[in-house]
Amino acid sequence: MPTSETESVNHENVAGTELEDLTCCARVGHRISKSKFSRYWRRWNRFCRRKCRAGVKSSVFYWLVIFLVFLNTLTIASEHYNQPDWLTLVQDTANKVLLALFTGEMLLKMYSLGLQAYFVSLFNRFDCFIVCGGILETILVETKIMSPLGISVLRCVRLLRIFKITR
Repeated sequence: MPTSETESVNHENVAGTELEDLTCCARVGHRISKSKFSRYWRRWNRFCRRKCRAGVKSSVFYWLVIFLVFLNTLTIASEHYNQPDWLTLVQDTANKVLLALFTGEMLLKMYSLGLQAYFVSLFNRFDCFIVCGGILETILVETKIMSPLGISVLRCVRLLRIFKITR
């Protein structure tokens, strides 16, 4: 126990200084671990981008996207006047699932190639426009801002993705 008031103050100062030193050391240690984490994260991100880039540029991925475009074309082409309600429900669900898959394809390409390399390709720009248009249409119809007009202009534009086959 301190015998005088000055000893008490000095003791607290010493304890405070030690605490500050420990905090400072902890901060330095934290910076080191943060630096290691940052380095690990960059290395892991680079590895994932390389693997994704190899996957995106593979022929399997290309044909998978072509198959999805074909399914999308079939879904839109199957719409007709006086169709049953169950068919409309199946088509709406299929359109949403296909739109989600096309969005995933677009985002995967953007990640693996990088935004600058992605937008260099005119076909990727076209795909991005179509996917964003499809998302916009879905949002407008679901929020009842726009009524579903059967085959809308935005959905017909998606059929132009079929030109990807001739690329």
